[in-house]
Amino acid sequence: MSKDLDEIFKEGLKDRKVSFNPGAWDKAEAMLNKEQGNSRKGFVWWKAAAAALLLVSLSVGAYFVVDSTSNNQLAEKQETKDSDSQSQNNQEKLSGKDVFEQENDTPKTNQNPKDQLAKEEMKSTFSATSKRNQKRADQMRFAKTSEPNRAAAGQTYPREQSSLSDVKSSSSTEIKQGKRTYSLSEIPLLEKLLSNSKEENSLDHTIYTDKIPDFTPVVKHRFFLIGGGMVSNAYKTGDYSKNYAIDPFGGFGYEYLINPNFSLEADVLYLHRSGVNTTKTIESGEYSFGRVTDIYNINHEVLHYLELPVFANYRIGNNMIKAGVGVSYLINSKSTVEHIHNTPFEQQVSTSTEYGHNDGFNKIDYSVQFGYERLVLNKLNLGVRGSYGFADVVKDDYYNHSAVDNNLNVRIYAKYNLANL
Repeated sequence: MSKDLDEIFKEGLKDRKVSFNPGAWDKAEAMLNKEQGNSRKGFVWWKAAAAALLLVSLSVGAYFVVDSTSNNQLAEKQETKDSDSQSQNNQEKLSGKDVFEQENDTPKTNQNPKDQLAKEEMKSTFSATSKRNQKRADQMRFAKTSEPNRAAAGQTYPREQSSLSDVKSSSSTEIKQGKRTYSLSEIPLLEKLLSNSKEENSLDHTIYTDKIPDFTPVVKHRFFLIGGGMVSNAYKTGDYSKNYAIDPFGGFGYEYLINPNFSLEADVLYLHRSGVNTTKTIESGEYSFGRVTDIYNINHEVLHYLELPVFANYRIGNNMIKAGVGVSYLINSKSTVEHIHNTPFEQQVSTSTEYGHNDGFNKIDYSVQFGYERLVLNKLNLGVRGSYGFADVVKDDYYNHSAVDNNLNVRIYAKYNLANL
């Protein structure tokens, strides 16, 4: 009696075992290694770029620090030289005292007792006046050498008048000393000394505190930290749940002050760019006692950029307007990879997070940027800037899509000054 066809096959194949072909696994592994190789190459290039950038930043910082120190040393040497020259001039003007004493110590015969008494009194007067002149010269030298430090500390300067208080001249030919009046023609040396004293007074060495300018250090170089958040557009090629994405950014920068109102600035920034959500499917298969397939769904979630913007800044009081250009480089990407392995007997699904699937994106992007900053504290600025990228970031032929995906964002940030040189 004949059996049912299904029963015949069932009884014939129930004890049969099908061995799995190892070659299928080897081919799948080779495909994965190829993807991972591309990731490692991108990561190596990222390390090399970061190392080169760090080396250039340290070199520029060291150059400006050494240059500033050298300029300060030259300024101190020049200031000391000027002070010594002023002191020497004052000493030469006061050297008349020695001449006066030398002539009075020289013995003379047939001198009028009245003239000798007048000379003694004038000698005493000149000695007191010379001491005051010497004191005034010392005060002037001290004021010249320490003026920046004292002005910066808010100290005031005494009003020091240059005059011969004990010698009152009523005319150019007479001198009144106490109750007696002398003729300058009687003592030629005294006439010379008084002439020199009047010449000194004509220079007006008086120092007035209201005429001393405020001492403000000249700043040429500024180093700072910058960080904040940015709002970016979502890529049209992807399937992102919103039309925008909010991400952080941060870095450091350098500013060169050409004058108090105009400066140039260069930043080094890291950008965390989400809003991508593009998906690429890669499938492979073979026949081994049935069809065996491996499907990889690569969903790109985040792009990591290194950005180098350069700005021209114009400052008005505590406000600053800025405009410039920038270049961005895609250093890496973060993706979620779903692996589906199908065989005639079962299906295996695994999910992992991977970096380096950058084949579907253009790595370089150029942008134009503009912004506004305001000084709110001594070393803290708050600002906002906008950026428009010109490159179509997503490759259309890789995703079979024709949409244009630019990097558009608005950033709000804080900037803290680390050093002013």
